[in-house]
Amino acid sequence: MFNGKRVFIIGSGASLTGFDFSRLDGEKKIAINHAYRLTPHDLHVFYDASFLEESRGVYNPATHTAKVLAGRNSNVREHENVQLFRRADHVTPSFQNGLYMGMSSALPAINAALIFGASEVFLLGIDCRFLTADEVTQAAKRNGNPKAAADVLNGAAFAHHVTQRDVRHTMATQDKERKYMQMAGQFNAFAGRPVYNLSPFSNLQLPYRSLDDVLKVGPEVEKPGQKTDIKSNQKKEKVK
Repeated sequence: MFNGKRVFIIGSGASLTGFDFSRLDGEKKIAINHAYRLTPHDLHVFYDASFLEESRGVYNPATHTAKVLAGRNSNVREHENVQLFRRADHVTPSFQNGLYMGMSSALPAINAALIFGASEVFLLGIDCRFLTADEVTQAAKRNGNPKAAADVLNGAAFAHHVTQRDVRHTMATQDKERKYMQMAGQFNAFAGRPVYNLSPFSNLQLPYRSLDDVLKVGPEVEKPGQKTDIKSNQKKEKVK
């Protein structure tokens, strides 16, 4: 599906406040959970039924505009547009072995990107922490849209999702805060692989890269005859 191309995995962390997604035009993108609302993408990944509960009435994986990878316990049926995966407790080389899953749907998304042949994986908006109002304001300024901070915060003293005005998340704030540090540590399973954090506000310990520097090098040009659709990869890596 990605065949030597770099991939941007998009979360919905508050570090994306005011972000201009047109900067990623022409890039391969995977959206995580509610990040499907933020920008067009090539693949959408979610793990469990809580996402569907939060998206009831506005999202249907069978008719979604991008291909979908969903966890087997998500109450979703496999479909031409939907591939199911089972949970693994480690990074795997093949869909047959499942996908690494901990406390974040970004984990199986990274695992899938590598299986699908991504040359590099860049994490954008995977913060694994709350941002204070001051930090949200800083993020909005860094992203070139200072006015966006007020819309995301909506009077609150902190934020953990850029989508929090549109989505009623099922996990309570206090529960989420206690779990963030543990969640961030689970990304260390990708240490030594070409996986990079693009958010200066993130708790991730993976190597940091500046988005500006990354985008100075344009996306790879697809080679003639190169297959980029998910079906061509599924023939090799079909979930059992």
